[in-house]
Amino acid sequence: MENGIFKNEDLTNLRQYQIAIEQLKNIGNFWIGPDIKLEGKRLVPPLGLIRDVNIIIKKEDLPKMEISRGALGSLSWSVRSCLAQSGIEIKFHRDTLSDEMIKNINDGMGVPVPVSIENHTNRPIELEGEVVRFFWVNDTNRLRQGELREALGSELIIEGEEGKDWSFGDVDLGEKNVIDKAYDDQLKDVCIKLPLKERFYIPPSTESLIVKSKKDLPSVLKEIPDGLKLDFKIGETTKVKLSANIIAVINMGAYDDSGRHIRSPLIDSGFEGNIRTETVSGLNYIELFLYKK
Repeated sequence: MENGIFKNEDLTNLRQYQIAIEQLKNIGNFWIGPDIKLEGKRLVPPLGLIRDVNIIIKKEDLPKMEISRGALGSLSWSVRSCLAQSGIEIKFHRDTLSDEMIKNINDGMGVPVPVSIENHTNRPIELEGEVVRFFWVNDTNRLRQGELREALGSELIIEGEEGKDWSFGDVDLGEKNVIDKAYDDQLKDVCIKLPLKERFYIPPSTESLIVKSKKDLPSVLKEIPDGLKLDFKIGETTKVKLSANIIAVINMGAYDDSGRHIRSPLIDSGFEGNIRTETVSGLNYIELFLYKK
């Protein structure tokens, strides 16, 4: 849509998006795809951004439905955690897909699809192999209020004290939003807030960094020295445990003085341990959204 005017193409994408949402709801409250490979090998310069890098998308990487531009626009994506901790953020743009590319995906072909890749660290990073995956969550069925409170202690276990190590998060509408504040009870306990301990960073270097799994990270990540100011930081929450019936997604919206979490928000069912976070522009906590099968 340009200059606020809908074109026929915009209306088509909107219809496709609406159809896709209904199809995805029939799949369940969430869907998670497999890791998708990068085409070839690429070097991302320190604090750099490279465009028109291809990932190879196949039909089996996507939900079992007719794939359209609107359907792709309904999906979110998450960079592999080990790559996110090394400073890599991948951004997918559905408008880069042509009609021919979408047809080829539906026909079962592996299609090169351009993405942009940003390096948040002051060190070159070499990428190859599996880098990102698509996922979808039904946000209308996100655990809230009573369901969220009932999940604690069974589906979700959080180490520590409420109010110190974790708390329920509410919707903040601001003082002027009088109408919506009439529904105040519905705006409470909509997520779990987890304070962050700023733990690690990647020191500057001219040597290329290659991270293929989490096993490579201990030799790369260093404790943040006192007084060192950084834009990109790797943090940790208190320990959490998710049951096999639940997944969590980190809210990537700007909050806490405009800080944000990069595009690695997905936490799989069965996860147990401290959640590692990858944040830019300062973030003192994350908001965790929860979805149950």
